[in-house]
Amino acid sequence: MITLIISGWTPLALASMGALWTELAGCLCVCIEGFIALGAFVSYIAYIFFAANMAAAVFSGAVFCALCALALVFIIWKLRLNIFVSGLAFNLIAEGFCAIASRRIFGSAGVLRLDAAVHAHGVFTSTAVCAVVLSAAALRWTLAGRRLRAAGLSAGTGLTLEAARESALSPERYFFVSWALAAVLASTAGSAMLFRLGAYVPYGTAGRGWLALAAVFMGFKKPVITAAAALAFAAASVLSSSVTGTFAISPPFSTALPLPLLPALPFIAALALYVLSCAAAGYLPSLFKSIRF
Repeated sequence: MITLIISGWTPLALASMGALWTELAGCLCVCIEGFIALGAFVSYIAYIFFAANMAAAVFSGAVFCALCALALVFIIWKLRLNIFVSGLAFNLIAEGFCAIASRRIFGSAGVLRLDAAVHAHGVFTSTAVCAVVLSAAALRWTLAGRRLRAAGLSAGTGLTLEAARESALSPERYFFVSWALAAVLASTAGSAMLFRLGAYVPYGTAGRGWLALAAVFMGFKKPVITAAAALAFAAASVLSSSVTGTFAISPPFSTALPLPLLPALPFIAALALYVLSCAAAGYLPSLFKSIRF
């Protein structure tokens, strides 16, 4: 059970750290889901091309996603597009691209299995832990981290682009860098899922990109607490899978709850934990006061 939870936590932690950097820079990347799917697919192709070299596969996926992120940010920045609509569109494009490319290259849009088993759970888990520790240290103690947070605060307080530049914040620089970093971490999360399963599964992200975004806000935009939130989501996912199997084979329980509801437990847990965290921080009273019936 613990091994399954840690395996589920690894991609969530990587993706949530990437999303956290973009949120603190004032330009939340909502296309984490697309980068996870794209990273897994490109890593699969690179793994075959480089003769089962896992490092080359992960690196190729990360570079490809980083280039896609930079291109997307450039288009958004130059054309002044809505960042959230553009991110949602990228998620759809990424999933569609993977399906079409899979059919063109491999003649199948289904599950693509690796030729040999790859046991690299410890490597990706260690990478996730390092991502959390380095993110916490960089955001707290480095000049670049403090400037990135300042750029994000300036975006939230309505500081004009010219004023931000005069303050040496350079918001466009942090926009590009944070999204490239988010793409790299999300791609690594996709690679972790690929090598954990031993196969590329179309549409196999299963909402992990959205859970990563939820973890950022449930963790109050702090790296360690965000990682803890990701761990809670991973535990809820594993428990929901276990409960689904138990309910399916146990007649007394098979009719107690609708089985289609059980896979949604991680998302229900996300909502419940977020409400509890807001209550603990004292945000709920102000939220209810702002509601007009």
